[in-house]
Amino acid sequence: MTSILKTVTICAIALPIFGLASEARADMTGDQIKAAVSGKTMDFAGKYNGTMVFDADGAASMTLKIGVKKTGKWSVKGNQFCSQWQGEGEQCGTWNSEGGKYVTSNGYTMTPQ
Repeated sequence: MTSILKTVTICAIALPIFGLASEARADMTGDQIKAAVSGKTMDFAGKYNGTMVFDADGAASMTLKIGVKKTGKWSVKGNQFCSQWQGEGEQCGTWNSEGGKYVTSNGYTMTPQ
């Protein structure tokens, strides 16, 4: 009886874990990223929080919740979203779609307005 209880407990713990692994998010393609970003405004949350505006021509602006404003540019290279903000180097990374939001490989959640 004890070994059956242990087996049932192990299965109850393991099945949700394996289920989550099978639902792993796939990286968005470059075309999907362009469609999600171009001409859109998004709130972002992560190390910093605020709002970004992505113009269709590749220009971008950002307002941090602390009031700092920056301008920059965005592009898609392969299947990576790239941005460069005034005074900073270019940063690129992958995006995943998750329930109407986007999760970036550099730790931000992007929520369309």
